Amino acid sequence: MDEMCLEMCKITRWERGYRLILDRVDFSVHKKEKVLIRGKIQEDTRQMFQVASGVTAVQEGTCRISRAGIIPEQFPDLERMRAMDYLLLPLLTQGYERKQAWEQIKPVVKASTLWEKRMIYVKNLTAYEKVVLLSIAALSTEPEILLAGDGISKMTEEERKKYGTWISGRLADSGMAFAAFGNLWEDILCFDRICEIQNGHLLEIHNTREEKG
Repeated sequence: MDEMCLEMCKITRWERGYRLILDRVDFSVHKKEKVLIRGKIQEDTRQMFQVASGVTAVQEGTCRISRAGIIPEQFPDLERMRAMDYLLLPLLTQGYERKQAWEQIKPVVKASTLWEKRMIYVKNLTAYEKVVLLSIAALSTEPEILLAGDGISKMTEEERKKYGTWISGRLADSGMAFAAFGNLWEDILCFDRICEIQNGHLLEIHNTREEKG
């Protein structure tokens, strides 16, 4: 079996103490695997994303994850930064010198729509450009798994498809695992597995690998 990048065991999550969102859920993602988690209730996928990414503490169960990159659901409160400064931030916090950090991410930025806007403030970027910015920043540290929330919901359908093509290329080049949380992802990427949250349980709806086997 491929190396495991994310393992959630017996995860239980209540919404404000009265509605059971996740009921002793077991879930895992392996190296190079692309998995979608969808649900009829948006809050369910949102809560699972927050638990997986460590934003929300586990109420019951355990969650183990290897080196991860996170594409959050909302842009963090850093919109007064210039786009280039935000892109460099993850590497700078790891001890890279600014010039060294820039040389590492420059090829990806140059191949994206952000190249011409790298010196403007983040608050002036479009919803599409902000998600690309968050994605490049998350990918810059070469994570083993990339977790993505539903930030793409603020894009138009055309922008989502454009972003799907862009992120597919990045994932193919890196070979990392990818877990997306939110129904809109299903329309823009091909996934190895699709799981759905139903009444607190996580059910596997589609498995490409099993079909090929």
